[in-house]
Amino acid sequence: MYSARITRKHRTAFILLLDTSGSMSEEITFGGENLPKCEALAVIVNRLIDELIYRRRRDDGLRDYFDIAACGYGGDGVSPLLSTGKPFITVPEIVRKNVRTKKHNLTRVMPDGRKIMTSLDRKYWIEPKAAGN
Repeated sequence: MYSARITRKHRTAFILLLDTSGSMSEEITFGGENLPKCEALAVIVNRLIDELIYRRRRDDGLRDYFDIAACGYGGDGVSPLLSTGKPFITVPEIVRKNVRTKKHNLTRVMPDGRKIMTSLDRKYWIEPKAAGN
């Protein structure tokens, strides 16, 4: 298996190919909720982007180690989902984007069995989409 350390001098790219076809409007159970597949996919990808950004934070700021491309394929062909006109976007560009946030309520079970409700705002860099064949 190939492995290399990701640094500023040895950057990498994350490429995400997402199904945005009409079949993604079908409902599934995800996280205890019934929602369309496209919504579940958006939640998963946005959490991944959150995690990638989190892992690049340092005391001196945000390290720019990689670019991200998220492309959707469906009835309209293939199109970039994170930016217009170019498939790749840098982490600093992603952080500067003005995106929608949505409040999510989470129930956490503590070691002693108590349930605690918390809520957090999640950013939506990728919007749910389901159209075409």
